[in-house]
Amino acid sequence: MSRENVTLPALQTVPIAPRKPPVYYINDEFVLFDEQDVLLARENLRVVCEPMNTSNSDQFISSWCMPPETAATLLQYDLIEVYRPKDTDSLSFDVDASIYSIIEPAKEEEKKWAKAKWMAQKTKMKEIRKRTRDEATDGLPNKVRKIDLSTVEVTEEEIQAASEKLNEISSKLKGKDKKKFPGDNPTPNLGSIRLPPVYFSDDLYEPICLSDLPLPSTEKFRNRRVVWHDLWRRGFYLTTGSRFGCDLMVYEAQPGTVHAAYLCQIAASTDCVSVSSLSALSRLSTQVKKTGLLAIAALDSHTPYYLKFGLNFQEAEFEMLFFSFFKSMVGKDVVVELKNDLSICGTLHSVDQYLNMKLTDITVSDPDRFPHMLSVKNCFIRGSVVRYVQLPADQVDTQLLQDAARKEIAQSKKP
Repeated sequence: MSRENVTLPALQTVPIAPRKPPVYYINDEFVLFDEQDVLLARENLRVVCEPMNTSNSDQFISSWCMPPETAATLLQYDLIEVYRPKDTDSLSFDVDASIYSIIEPAKEEEKKWAKAKWMAQKTKMKEIRKRTRDEATDGLPNKVRKIDLSTVEVTEEEIQAASEKLNEISSKLKGKDKKKFPGDNPTPNLGSIRLPPVYFSDDLYEPICLSDLPLPSTEKFRNRRVVWHDLWRRGFYLTTGSRFGCDLMVYEAQPGTVHAAYLCQIAASTDCVSVSSLSALSRLSTQVKKTGLLAIAALDSHTPYYLKFGLNFQEAEFEMLFFSFFKSMVGKDVVVELKNDLSICGTLHSVDQYLNMKLTDITVSDPDRFPHMLSVKNCFIRGSVVRYVQLPADQVDTQLLQDAARKEIAQSKKP
């Protein structure tokens, strides 16, 4: 494990947005209810909000949660407006009760027919794909184009046969867990109420200034707020790191367009950080191809300092050596074998320092086992799932590669 000071980008100017998105403080959470406000915060303010519910129906409220350190920083620069209820006991919504609708549980026949039709369409689509593959030309199987399930036409007889098969499956399963089909209600069929859209009345809420913002008063939150503010001002996007066992995930661009660059762990300058915790951070960051970042916040400063943890020098040099080697193979035909035994043949289009590769004009060596790959022309392969890369023997100077590896080892051993 290597440890070194890290130089991060300099502080940037505070981003601006065409308007201030409203944030509501409800039930000890900072919440946004408008998807346009969430997109505005993401694209203009470099702020990523996490969804609080994932309903696909427009009849239900969609809400996103903003961390308190984020809300405090944005309000500090007057980039958002924060509101709280004037009186939580009398809080109500401006809703016309007449637009409530009851979902009755009596439409069992329609639900069964929809399931049977879906099953019949699925079966017919598989038959079409199999028939297309079997109609081979020149000894090679035809590539199967993607079929939209909703466009597959089925007859009444096929739907009836699927319905009988469903009844047979249901009788066998009895009290066991049944396979879920589209349209299944995960709750008991006792009837439910479909809620209408909620409209907030302005006279129910009052704005909050920064001094009145309800924030945790702990030292841990203070350190988190200092680190979040500093990294945000340096141009990074930040999300929670709970999935990876760290405090923050640090992105150099919008999440979803790039992978996280750092796993950030926050510590106070007075803390005693154990060697085992640093080793765990280093090992975890190495496994997920990221850099471990220890952010240390001092009580007398609003600017933290950072230590970087990751691969040792020798491993990093070898990684750069093979990165340079693979870059020289761009435009050549290679075979990439994945850890799930899938072998993909194609032309190497690009490769990055994590050995993530993009292949073009791909084929698979075992199309019968992986028929879904027949219609794929280009693909992106993450380096962590690669088992082997087979290179053309006439394009590789093995002696030169061995000499370069020996040279790197000799240089790493010099004091």
